[in-house]
Amino acid sequence: MVITFTSVEELRNWGQTLAKDLGERDVVFLKGPLGAGKTTLVSAMATACGVAEEEVSSPTFALHNHMLNREGKSLHHLDGYRIEDPLEYEQIGLDMLPLGLTFVEWPEKCELLKPTMVIDIAVGENDERIVCLSSLK
Repeated sequence: MVITFTSVEELRNWGQTLAKDLGERDVVFLKGPLGAGKTTLVSAMATACGVAEEEVSSPTFALHNHMLNREGKSLHHLDGYRIEDPLEYEQIGLDMLPLGLTFVEWPEKCELLKPTMVIDIAVGENDERIVCLSSLK
C-alpha cells in the first residue's frame, strides 16, 4: 500500500491510527532518508500505544531505548544508523530484551529481528511524505 501525506502532521496522525493494529510481538522496520519522519512516526505510534510522549526520543546514540506503556508492557526503539557491524546488536543484548513491540529505524543491519511490518518513507515535492507500507503478518 502506498499513501501520500501532505504534511508531517498527517503522517503523525496516520501513525496513531496504525498503532491500533500493532501487537506486543510485532517488529516494525522503518526505512527512509534522514529527516523523512521515521522518529516522528515511531513517536506517534508509541504514544498511541500508551507511552508518555516525553519518553520517546531518537536512540541514534544509545542504539536502543526501552519504554514502558501505561500497562507496563515493553516497547523497544532501535536505531541502526550508527551501527557498523551487525554484531553490535548482539553486544547490546538484543536477543535478551523483554518481549515487546519493537520499532527499528535503519534496520538494514539488524539481522537478529524479522519484521512483521515494513514502512518505507520517501520525501516528495513540497515536503510530501510518500509511505510504502508492507505488512508481513
